[in-house]
Amino acid sequence: MRRRTGASISLAFLCVGCAIGGVQQTPFTGPAPSAVLVLPPVSLREGLAAEIRGLAAGAERALAGRGYRCMPIGAGYDLARRCGALDTEQPEPDALRRLRDQAGVDAVLRIEVSDWRIASDPRLTAATWDVTWRLLSAATGAQVWAQRLQGTWSRPYDSQDHLVRDPMEPQPAEIGGTLHDGFRSEQEIILALHQAACARLPENRQ
Repeated sequence: MRRRTGASISLAFLCVGCAIGGVQQTPFTGPAPSAVLVLPPVSLREGLAAEIRGLAAGAERALAGRGYRCMPIGAGYDLARRCGALDTEQPEPDALRRLRDQAGVDAVLRIEVSDWRIASDPRLTAATWDVTWRLLSAATGAQVWAQRLQGTWSRPYDSQDHLVRDPMEPQPAEIGGTLHDGFRSEQEIILALHQAACARLPENRQ
């Protein structure tokens, strides 16, 4: 069987009837940045911190696909920590300006997670998410763009291996439908979500 690439996963995510509800977007304000640093994901609900630790993985690839330059995730985390951008619940403008000067970026991407649930038995069977992507100016700390995605995905019932369609019983999305059934891992869903969110960013042609 031919292996799916990240691009094909994203295309299926965007084009097949997606279980995405409550899609909310804040229009872009000001000039588009050319270089972005991805901050560690932030939990907005108690008990999510451990589950979302790897949720930023692939965000830099999704941004690069829209023409934005990005630091590697690990290097960006270390620099953000040294500049004090992770010391407070919301990054302080002074810390972001230090980050701008040292990293050469003009914006940071903050990923806020209100819900993240993954079920596997043993392979991936269902997912529920409520995630917001925010671009903050590295000069002022002001928000320049935001995108929120809420939704669910479940693997169709398979009579051969008796998979339960949705063991987590997620709340139905406001917009019905299903994602394609080819997701093999949590990481593939994460990448598809990053690509779906960043597809709504203006393409950077600088």
